Amino acid sequence: MVSAEPVFFTRLPSTLRETWDNLLERSFPPTFQYEFEWVSAWTEYLRKDWKPFLLTIKENEKIIGIFPLMYRDERRRSLFPFRRIKFLGADHTDYSVVLSGNESMMTVIKASLDWLFSGKLRWELLILDDLLEGNPAIDVIRKWIRNNCHSSRYAEHTGKYFHIDLARSMEEILNGHAIGLVNQVNGK
Repeated sequence: MVSAEPVFFTRLPSTLRETWDNLLERSFPPTFQYEFEWVSAWTEYLRKDWKPFLLTIKENEKIIGIFPLMYRDERRRSLFPFRRIKFLGADHTDYSVVLSGNESMMTVIKASLDWLFSGKLRWELLILDDLLEGNPAIDVIRKWIRNNCHSSRYAEHTGKYFHIDLARSMEEILNGHAIGLVNQVNGK
């Protein structure tokens, strides 16, 4: 049986470290910006008014994936409450990551989106972006949203983003030859 359990926190729970590291090792690269120490530092020093939370996805009581998120409460026109959800640390990372191996990616994303759309947490805007092109999470998210969001408005965007090509040598990066434009995820 698959279940999604939210973990709301101000500091990344150290009890999740071993599971986090194991899942991150099997996740679609690049994953270096989601290393446990970095995320711990982000939640302590950089998160500002974002409230971090994780959706831990369990199968038969074993965590098979983590959907790292954050939300922020805002006011529209200084009056209406508005909650925005994004991938954890998205304002300070180049790429977002769903912590899961390829074999359970579909299950993890489906359970996470089922929970997010269940109404257990109020939100008005869900932004799932900055996944590297080729990441299998993109197609799973896109398919789930197209099949299940008949009463919600959604949009897919394509765009060009600056990035550092991680396949280049450090010398090329330092000489400024590694910055370029690429088509990134949210596209068709």
